[in-house]
Amino acid sequence: MKITSPQYRKAFILVTTLFFMWGLSYGLIDVLNKHFQVTLNVSKAQSGLIQAAYFGAYFVVAIPAGLFMEWKGYKAGILCGLSLYAIGALLFVPAAAGVVELGSQLMDLLLPAVLAIVPITALVMAVTGMVAQKCAGGKEHKNG
Repeated sequence: MKITSPQYRKAFILVTTLFFMWGLSYGLIDVLNKHFQVTLNVSKAQSGLIQAAYFGAYFVVAIPAGLFMEWKGYKAGILCGLSLYAIGALLFVPAAAGVVELGSQLMDLLLPAVLAIVPITALVMAVTGMVAQKCAGGKEHKNG
């Protein structure tokens, strides 16, 4: 089984595109933090909560996500992660419209950010594990 064979080409184009989008979300954090400081009148320490949430998610979610994928498989991990990521992204709409009220404008935006960041962590783990497994020539041992 070769990873460069035509049967895997579409899957790896999709995975590469997804990695680009996840990397883009990471790259936008610094840009958005500066705009949050100006627009929402928050300090650098307060806007740093978004970066703390992003990188904290890797620390907190890594083991539960790994256990989930051990239990259900990489395919289920990817599908679940993409679904949760979409929900987290859609929650930015009510937060930006002012429907969500958590005490401050920054906290209103931090909740959907965290709900989008956690699945990104799980997705990165699932896709990395799946690609590494395919490169090594192994087969997934769970449903997937």
